[in-house]
Amino acid sequence: MGNTPVRLFGPGAVLLALLFWFFRLPAAVYWFPLLRELVPAAAGGLGLYLAFRFAAVRIFYGLVAALAAAGAAAAHGWRPPELFPLVLGLEFLVFSFMPPQRILCRASLVRAALVAGPFFLLASSGGPELLPGSVLRAVVFLLAAFFLWQGITRRDVSAAAFFWITAAALVFPVSRVLFLAAPALLLAAALEAASEMAFRDRLTGLPARRAMDDFLVRLSPPYALAMVDIDFFKKFNDTYGHDTGDQVLARVAAMIAAAGGGGRPFRYGGEEFAIVFPGRDLAGAAETLEALRARIEEG
Repeated sequence: MGNTPVRLFGPGAVLLALLFWFFRLPAAVYWFPLLRELVPAAAGGLGLYLAFRFAAVRIFYGLVAALAAAGAAAAHGWRPPELFPLVLGLEFLVFSFMPPQRILCRASLVRAALVAGPFFLLASSGGPELLPGSVLRAVVFLLAAFFLWQGITRRDVSAAAFFWITAAALVFPVSRVLFLAAPALLLAAALEAASEMAFRDRLTGLPARRAMDDFLVRLSPPYALAMVDIDFFKKFNDTYGHDTGDQVLARVAAMIAAAGGGGRPFRYGGEEFAIVFPGRDLAGAAETLEALRARIEEG
């Protein structure tokens, strides 16, 4: 259930490959002053809107940090100190542990100031060389490795974006990372978060009804469609509470997802699920469905 590693890390890999090609063009193409100012603002602004709209708090503050770093670099002639990737990575590390929460609250302005402040202070001071370059790169590498591990284990789009940005800082000059890589990668993460919200059920991790409708529109016969309903679920909820009911839904969803037989599981709504079997008729899907029913009955 949920995101796969390919879905998590694939868009970032494609974006970085395109950026690698883009940065091999003559510098006048990608360093044109108007383009240099507009790209971070456009990509970052759209990403901020999507992250705010879908309450993706880690991506939101990641973009605040990336845009603050780009703004500080632009204010000082696009010559950001070498400490920028380390500070950006450490802030990403803090964001990666942020629980889901409201983005707009009393502490929002304070948080934004704390996120943006270090970049402007570093840029104005010229970035004192506190650590040798090899040590800086080693720490950034460790941060990238941590985000890679976190993205795989938590299947989190924000961790995947943080990984690619810190990895890009090891490959590209800092100014280019701030100019295009960070805003573009975080925008891609915001788009993925929006897609997850629209097409995936957050409680069970299964694709939602909208995803099923989209799948059925593109599916050609023959196929079998099975509806799975949990009997007496309302009575169970009234007796044991909604939190326990949610645990039951998640458990049943995990069993449905593991049913096999070529079926595609979806959460239809409430206690109802659907399984679509492309290329099969009802008789062909019956054995898989009966085995699933018996597994759920056994608990």
